[in-house]
Amino acid sequence: MAIKAGVGTKFQYYDSTKKPFAEILDPNGLYGIRLEAKNASNESITFKATGSDTATSITVTVNSNDITVTYVLAHSTYSTSTITEVITAISNNAPANNLITATAIGDGSKAMFNITKTPLEKYVSLAHITNITGPSMTKDTIDTTALDTIGGYRTFITGFKNAGTLTLTMMFTADGYDALKDFYDNDLPQIFRITLPDKVTADGHGTQLTFDGLVTEIPLTIPPDDKITCDVTVQIVGTVNLAVAN
Repeated sequence: MAIKAGVGTKFQYYDSTKKPFAEILDPNGLYGIRLEAKNASNESITFKATGSDTATSITVTVNSNDITVTYVLAHSTYSTSTITEVITAISNNAPANNLITATAIGDGSKAMFNITKTPLEKYVSLAHITNITGPSMTKDTIDTTALDTIGGYRTFITGFKNAGTLTLTMMFTADGYDALKDFYDNDLPQIFRITLPDKVTADGHGTQLTFDGLVTEIPLTIPPDDKITCDVTVQIVGTVNLAVAN
């Protein structure tokens, strides 16, 4: 199945200093919930909210590190649950409160929306990226043609593989540029991840490409009558790991 280019694509970097977190936003990206694990070493927590058109109260259950929140989305005589009410229910549930801190993004009085299973991770998204090219993987070939080669065609064997470079263009933000400048100044590879939008349902993730990379170029383009952009070049170190949509 063909993938609609660009829609929902994420370019992220791994930040080991952060506690695992997720920011879950409504379809317009204006409001939602931020969830942050209380244990910095625990990266396996997931949050699963299930809307209900029959429930009259918000319930929170915890099974190991899985948190399930059941709340009213909308139903005739029932009021739709708000973000604040869902956060309060999580905070009042001792097992859930021991695992995560839930805070509102935007107006907590907004109506809650449908959420499915969402992992808490340490990957941070770079915002306002307009184009990604790469990874530009190539493989060397070595000519093994000899005087006694039969058939009149040259023969080859493979040599070293090169994951190549990745280039991206992003609209300037101070936070995004600051992160890239840190990677540029650091001589150690940084972990990056691209998530593609080929997952039809929200429960899971699209195909992901994960790799180590060195940021080698971060030139700014500052035109007189257009947005400021940053063109980034990443030299990929080693292999590109592929995880298909699940």
